[in-house]
Amino acid sequence: MFHKTTSWITFDKALQSVSVYKTFVAEKPSAAEIKICGLGFFELYLNGNRVGNDLFTPAWTDYCSFDKSTLTYPSQDETSHRAYYLKYNLQNALVKGNNTLCVVLGNGFYRQTRRVAEGRLVYSEQLRLIFELSYTDGGRRFVVSSDPSCLYSANFIKENNIFYGEKHDYENRLPDYVHIPENARFCEKTEDYPYLMEEQTCPPDCITDIFPCTQVLNKGGMRIFRVPEEISGRAVIRAGKGNVRVTYFGELGADGMPDYNSAGGADQIQEDEFIAPPSGALLFPRFTWHAFRYFSVEGNCDVLRAELIRTNVRRTVEFHCSSPVLNWLFNAYCRTQTNNFHGSVPSDCPHRERLGYTGDGQLAAETAMLFFDADKLYRKWIDDILDCQDKKSGHIQHTAPFYGGGGGPGGWGCAVVVVPYRHYCRYGDAAVLKKSFPNMRKWVESMRGFCENGLVVREYAGGWCLGEWCTPDKPVLPESFVNTYYLIKSLSYMKEICGVLNEDFTPYGALMRESLAAFERAFYDEKNGSFCGGAQGADAFALSLGLGDARTRENLIGKYDKLGAFDTGMFGTEVLCGVLASLNEYELLFKLLASEKYPSFGYEMAAGATTIWEDWKGEGSHDHPMFGASAKYLVTVFAGIDDTKNGVIVAPKTVKGINGLFCSLRSKRGLISVRYEKRGAKICFELESEQNAVFEYGGETHGFSGRFYAEYPIDKG
Repeated sequence: MFHKTTSWITFDKALQSVSVYKTFVAEKPSAAEIKICGLGFFELYLNGNRVGNDLFTPAWTDYCSFDKSTLTYPSQDETSHRAYYLKYNLQNALVKGNNTLCVVLGNGFYRQTRRVAEGRLVYSEQLRLIFELSYTDGGRRFVVSSDPSCLYSANFIKENNIFYGEKHDYENRLPDYVHIPENARFCEKTEDYPYLMEEQTCPPDCITDIFPCTQVLNKGGMRIFRVPEEISGRAVIRAGKGNVRVTYFGELGADGMPDYNSAGGADQIQEDEFIAPPSGALLFPRFTWHAFRYFSVEGNCDVLRAELIRTNVRRTVEFHCSSPVLNWLFNAYCRTQTNNFHGSVPSDCPHRERLGYTGDGQLAAETAMLFFDADKLYRKWIDDILDCQDKKSGHIQHTAPFYGGGGGPGGWGCAVVVVPYRHYCRYGDAAVLKKSFPNMRKWVESMRGFCENGLVVREYAGGWCLGEWCTPDKPVLPESFVNTYYLIKSLSYMKEICGVLNEDFTPYGALMRESLAAFERAFYDEKNGSFCGGAQGADAFALSLGLGDARTRENLIGKYDKLGAFDTGMFGTEVLCGVLASLNEYELLFKLLASEKYPSFGYEMAAGATTIWEDWKGEGSHDHPMFGASAKYLVTVFAGIDDTKNGVIVAPKTVKGINGLFCSLRSKRGLISVRYEKRGAKICFELESEQNAVFEYGGETHGFSGRFYAEYPIDKG
């Protein structure tokens, strides 16, 4: 991987960012490549020019062990660790004669020293770097590598923090990536990285879109700007004369001034300060992103643009229809999910916590993989989940990479089963299942220790055995109800996985039967046919497990038809929608998803939201993707596209509230699209598939490839 003469180097721990230099002479350079890892994040320059356009590299992982004694929720688990290096082709960047390599390092998550909401979580007190540049010169191969002869110095980035922002001091000079400062010092050799180190194959973060900024307030030296939608990224400012301060937030208060509540609160304000920048310099943070709809600017400067930054994955689905709320749900979910893709980690929110919560992540994984070409992103996050498993007990952490946080052993820990299973269903690679299966088995064994009489009733001592979360009113479902549900559901997935891998499911069958019986015994009311009184989607959870009877179905349908809105939390909302789809209750599914009553997605739309809220009231984060998991039914039910079986099936479920719809999906089977429109007494379909496909509607089945047209009486569907 790296030659034995290549060393990890480190620097004065008092510095939050350093610039590292290495000069060398090449006579006739041709083929050239560099392997490099800088922890926390790095930017690479050769002869003053930036190499690559990726940001926040390498991708975030559980880099190394750290002091867990300050965690909010205690953990003594022994997890696994890894770091990534990157490769860049330098053939066109190397020149004949003198060359200067410069690496700028910042803290990233590796050296995050300020935020303490989940405890003080510091992987290391010092930045570190390793690189190996190899090139061909006159037919001979040369290597330039990191070692104690490298020079480093402090630079213009005086402070940088993932959660809070950055402080730059330019001293009226532009950054220089070529000339080595006179006060540069020799680097220090440090110990080798003792854990797994491999090449990064997951997609990096980069700038993926540009937005205009509209000034909405100018008061007392503060100008406030709005972007068209909530984004994750940064504003780009052109300096005038004097210092500049930029502060980011999600909403305006009633007085038109900044409201920080939805983006972390007044105790965690996202802010960048630029001291003495040269006139005309472009100002923006280097080693963090911000999440915002608004930002304020103080100082003499010009606001140029806002840049959307996220992990670079391509959207694979397009959707629009005659329902404004369904259109909003589709677009809001896409924005929210991509705002939360950073370092190939699907986070819970891009500002306040920025953590790969396994509960939120497993819940939205199926929709995210459907809506985006996220194969490599989720391969990487599956590795994060496997790494965060306790080597002895098999317990899965609530965040991956592990960075503190709370949750439950079922709804959160089940990510070790659910996410690889969803990956296989979408991308068809059994190797991911095979790699993950030993970890799944260990997790099941750990769950036995959290059970009593078949029910999951606890987490680790001092931990948070969380069940349902973010219900519109106080959660009433017992924690054991939700955690046991996810144990049973995961065991059902493992039964399928065992079939794929030719593994024996027998050791887990008894636990599944025991937990199903315990679930029914503890929560079912024989008198009325409901589970937990039907509260907050309880009957949907039970029906999803194959429990209950005709009364359970009738109770569920009757309740939500009358309610016309959700009373469910992050798990129950997706489970409820899925069960309604499985019961062919498409009109009711549409009624809930398109509702404008509180609590509903239409309520959020009417409030002016452009991304999905953490809770139905909008009191928490306004950029949480977990409730957006139900957006998949726009594609799989109302458009009716299914490409996960042996072929492509298009079976739209038409409802009264949708007069026209278009949806396309680009997957490994090529492009599939469906368009329909109600015209008088007819409904007309136009379909297209690059592969052989089947169209099902009104009791008829048609095979087609390429373009296909059909029309039916409206009442036939």
